[in-house]
This record gives sequence, C-alpha cells and structure tokens, in this order.
Amino acid sequence: MLNRFALYFILLTSASALAITQTQALEQGKPSSNQKNEYNFHNIPAQLESAKQKLYKTGTDKKDLDALVDIFKEGWQLKNNVNDKGWQNVVVALNTEYDIEQGNIDAGIENYKAITDYYHNLGDADKEAFSWRELGIRMPLNVDHWAVKQQEFYARSLDLYKKTGNKIGIASAREGIAISHFNQGKVDLAEAEMLAVLKLYTAAGYKELNVSENFLSEIYRRKGNNYRRLYYELEALKNSPKKVDSSNMAYVVSSELAIGQIYYDLGNYNTSMEWYKKTPFFDPRHRDLTDYYYLLPNVVAPMRALGQARQAIEFIKQCTINSPP
Repeated sequence: MLNRFALYFILLTSASALAITQTQALEQGKPSSNQKNEYNFHNIPAQLESAKQKLYKTGTDKKDLDALVDIFKEGWQLKNNVNDKGWQNVVVALNTEYDIEQGNIDAGIENYKAITDYYHNLGDADKEAFSWRELGIRMPLNVDHWAVKQQEFYARSLDLYKKTGNKIGIASAREGIAISHFNQGKVDLAEAEMLAVLKLYTAAGYKELNVSENFLSEIYRRKGNNYRRLYYELEALKNSPKKVDSSNMAYVVSSELAIGQIYYDLGNYNTSMEWYKKTPFFDPRHRDLTDYYYLLPNVVAPMRALGQARQAIEFIKQCTINSPP
C-alpha cells in the first residue's frame, strides 16, 4: 500500500507519467553504427521517467521489477556508448533507486557516489550539494539505520549550499535533515526544524511551499493535532502550483482526502463529505481508481455516520463499475 508519507517522498523526486513507452524511447535514443555521438537527448529522460513509473508503482510486483532489469541493462549499455555525463548520471541515479527498491541499499549508495564525486572533481559545489540531497531523498522510509545515513547526506548538502550561498538550497537541505529526524522518531525536533524551514523559504522568495506544508501536516498527524494538521493542509492547497498537472495532481488529491479525513475525525461529517466530493472518486473524468481503492472505507465513513448506508453501498458499486479492481 502506498501511504501518504511515501507519496510525499515519491513526488519530491518529481516522477511524472509520460506517454512514450520504454521500448520506443530506447530505440530512439540508441546510437547508430555510423554516428555515435549525436543523439536526440530529449528521448533519454523520457525513457527513464517511463521506467520510474514501474519503479514507483504501488507494491513490488515481480513482473514490474523484472521488466526494469532489462530496461536498466539496455540503459547501462547505452550509457557506456554515449559520451555525455549528464545522461550517464541520470542512468546511475535511476539504477540507485532500483537497488534501493530491491533492498541493495549499500550497493545503491556506492553506485550513486559516482555522481557526487563527478561534481566534486568538477568543482561544482551547487550541483554536488543537490546530488547529496537527492541521495538523501532516495533513502528508504521509517528505518532508523538508514535515517541516520540519510541525515548525513543532507548535512553534506547543507555544508556545500552554505559555501555557495544558495538560500533555497540551504532551506531544502535543512528540510531534508528534518525529514531524517522524523524518520528517526524525533517528531518534536522535526516540527521545530520545519517551522524554521518555512521561514527560510519565505525569506528567499520561494513561493511553492505546498510540499513542505504537506510534510508539516504529516508531522501534526503523528502528534495527533488535527487542528494544526488542517491548517497546513489548507495552506498546502493554497500554495500549490496554479496549473494542476500530472506532476502535482497527486498532492492536491492527497490534501483533499486528508482534509476530508480530518473533518471526519473532528465529527463534522457534512464538511468531510464536501471535501471528499472534490476527489477523483466523484470526478467522472477519472476512470482508473486502482491506486485509491484502499481509501474507499475513508470516503464512505461520513456517509455511514450520516445514516446513508444505502448510498454508501451504491457508491462503492459505482466505483467498481467505473474502474474494475
């Protein structure tokens, strides 16, 4: 099951659905026998983003992971044929994510250091800092040992961003440290750090605060403070990008579902239903509800509380008709 905290990290890496298939992208990106150094590099990230969809898919379906092995083998070979470090680094990063998904975390970290070493040797402290931050994001969730390692990566990122004076980078690295403290169960410390991070982002002129506010909401969920949680979910919606697309829609839906649940927990069932009606469950444009089925009990709970058991049953039936499980 894909929980909401996992969604926060998955979307933090900006994985988005692309129409191009893995096979199409690989074929378009492969070098020809006569011309090995001129390519349409726009196809390379498309292939990798498409591969991410399998990697990030809910669950650990063996067929998905087996398919990724073949994709990565081809990608690795193509990496060796292409004299472009940006492309090579993207392949290394995605292979790191695959290693971590498979549980080979030490191997994934070791492979990824090729990227941080590259930017270090190049003398590009800003990109090296970003790379350490990205490695922190890739660490598994809710595992104390790896949370400590994650904190180390974010701390390296912070030190480098301080040297370059990148204010938004400093805030993002501090946010990462707060995430690692949260993963270590240091919830009060993570709360204090995140409140400071919001001030840093604001002072730096950064406007899209919704991701950080979603995380603060998660902190307050852990602390059992529904009123604070509600405040930050509403703030996250207000500060979301104005154009809702595939890359940020999941955040919007997640906030709407969370607000519906909060109002339910507070006993305000009518308002809870109003928020749930904003979600894909009630939107005829969304026919694939597979990833949302585990939330159906939450959606129908206010109906039951309002004495609408029959309507709840009909609603569940309609959902299964619209999107068969």
